[in-house]
Amino acid sequence: MTTGFVRAPGARFPHIEMAPNASSVYDLDWADSADTWLLPGDTLTSVQHTVAPPGLGISDQVHTASRTQVRLTAVGAAVGQTYLVTCWITTSMGNPDSRSFEVRVVVR
Repeated sequence: MTTGFVRAPGARFPHIEMAPNASSVYDLDWADSADTWLLPGDTLTSVQHTVAPPGLGISDQVHTASRTQVRLTAVGAAVGQTYLVTCWITTSMGNPDSRSFEVRVVVR
């Protein structure tokens, strides 16, 4: 995961806070030296992000050989609600995987 995410003790997923009506880009590095998942020569070939429950919007999602990015919009999202964002990937070697993080919509 990239900086900005917080993993509270005992929490299942790292989280980040987002302001109501904000639009923000979140980046995951699948080749990060602290959490390397990609094998040498393996690259990301497909990516799909999902959000649960509905309410937080996905306005764009892109990937490079080793990174994924998603732009989330909180327009219409409920203040105080926590949303689970999951990034589903497939690699050039046919390996599927996913990573998830939580976005909490809060007034700052």
